[in-house]
Amino acid sequence: MRGFKVLSVVAVVALLGVAFGATPAAAQTPEDKFKRGVIDVVTAPLELLGTVKEESTATNPVQGLVVGTIKGFFRVGKRLAVGIYEIVTCPSGGESNYGPILDPERAWSRFD
Repeated sequence: MRGFKVLSVVAVVALLGVAFGATPAAAQTPEDKFKRGVIDVVTAPLELLGTVKEESTATNPVQGLVVGTIKGFFRVGKRLAVGIYEIVTCPSGGESNYGPILDPERAWSRFD
């Protein structure tokens, strides 16, 4: 049941990305920057789950849960802040100001 919920969340997030027409590393216009910002704000909570998964795989499940949760909360905050920044600054900036800021560009990339 838990796996189904995680899979459902990942599917919804992937559909949001497709619906907004955003592809990784392709944002070079103000519209793409705005879309990427909205996706970052909506999918920021996935950073928590992805970080716990990464840490659990790299160490052990208990340490992954504790350390991953702490790191994940910081990553959620970072993705939210960058998403808001990209939404606010999408109308301004030069040609070089439209590229992605975060790596990985999408929060669901941590599940690959």
